[in-house]
Amino acid sequence: MKDFRFFSDKRDSGNVTVLMIAACLVLFVATLLISMIAKYAILSRQLDNAADASALAGAYELLKNSGNPCETATKMAQQNGVELSSCLVSGSTIQVKVSKKTVNLGFIDDLYPSFIVMTGEAKAGY
Repeated sequence: MKDFRFFSDKRDSGNVTVLMIAACLVLFVATLLISMIAKYAILSRQLDNAADASALAGAYELLKNSGNPCETATKMAQQNGVELSSCLVSGSTIQVKVSKKTVNLGFIDDLYPSFIVMTGEAKAGY
């Protein structure tokens, strides 16, 4: 019976398997890296949103002139699951910085847990 392979050289048998395994490995690593970057971007956006909410709550308190704007910003930060690192009131503006500790950025952190601090900043006023 006639062999219909493109390459009839016996030395080439099994090379496609090795190349496919290597290609799958590269694809797997690329997927892991993309997912880690996407997770970092989402967490960074969430921290910025929490900082915006805290700054707006503090600015509203400044506008009402009824209480401590930094205390209100702290409560808003806690409701968003972050910690208020700094609060600076200057005239009719408030500047806040929020942080979150132990953010898990992917599969590697499950094997080797690391504690990192991500921050977000916002400024609001009238």
